[in-house]
Amino acid sequence: MIQQQLSEHKKESVDDQIKEIIDNNDVYWKGWHDVPTWYWILCLDGEAGELSNAFKKYCRFKWGWKGKKLNEEQWKICATEEMGDIFIYWVLLCANLGLEPDDIIRKCLIKNYKRVEP
Repeated sequence: MIQQQLSEHKKESVDDQIKEIIDNNDVYWKGWHDVPTWYWILCLDGEAGELSNAFKKYCRFKWGWKGKKLNEEQWKICATEEMGDIFIYWVLLCANLGLEPDDIIRKCLIKNYKRVEP
């Protein structure tokens, strides 16, 4: 049912997607607000590790090394899935800490722009 709902979605703003992540967790994962912060950090770390591992396999393909490999198309598919998972867990970590994702992004952009301003 969730997959059908997602496939029927039109392109949404990031704010809409963030709200959907929170709303779906409220429906399908009762009690998720009570999960300790360290759990969300481990989830985020695990997904980042999966992204890194997939990239390692793409590098093996690119450089002709031995071991399990991913070609460029497989790498992009895998990277897309892992970055989506990273985004979801990041949103849930923000919620756990009582932080607004758009505030974090805005503050980070300002900080980064200040670094490169002449």
